[in-house]
Amino acid sequence: MYEDCDTMEMSGKSSTTKGTCSSSDDKEPNCLLVSGPNMGGKSTLLRQTCLAVVLAQIGCFVPAERCLLTPVDRIFTRIGAFDNILEGKSTFFVEMEETKAILEKATENSLVILDELGRGTSTFDGQALADAVLNHIVYKIGCRALFSTHYHTLSEKYANSDEVEICRMAYNFD
Repeated sequence: MYEDCDTMEMSGKSSTTKGTCSSSDDKEPNCLLVSGPNMGGKSTLLRQTCLAVVLAQIGCFVPAERCLLTPVDRIFTRIGAFDNILEGKSTFFVEMEETKAILEKATENSLVILDELGRGTSTFDGQALADAVLNHIVYKIGCRALFSTHYHTLSEKYANSDEVEICRMAYNFD
């Protein structure tokens, strides 16, 4: 998939190949923790990944230099922020409902996409929620996941984890 960002740093290594993430290890991590500035392309990368998986699974052309994919049983997404005032549900409540469904129904063969989890509450509460959910996905469910965040402490916490690859989206303006 081609992404609008020109540079993606992964665990301190820099890759200038558009939209390509790879690891030099034989065992690739199941989770990609993506951070970066607002408007840096994180949400676009997550959406494109979902589309690429669907396209690959139905046998369509995938617009990528290379696609190696193990089929998934389900794709779970929690992207965007909205409320449901008519049902008395705040943005945070809806976010937690969707996250609960993901944690209950995802299997080790699922693909989970979480974008900016915890932004509907205070910084410390949001950070704690994001950490707990990421930990559950990585160590309990063990599914493939893309998790975007602004919480830099998550990147620091999982920097030495074999199960999580740290990516930082950056934009080069010429």
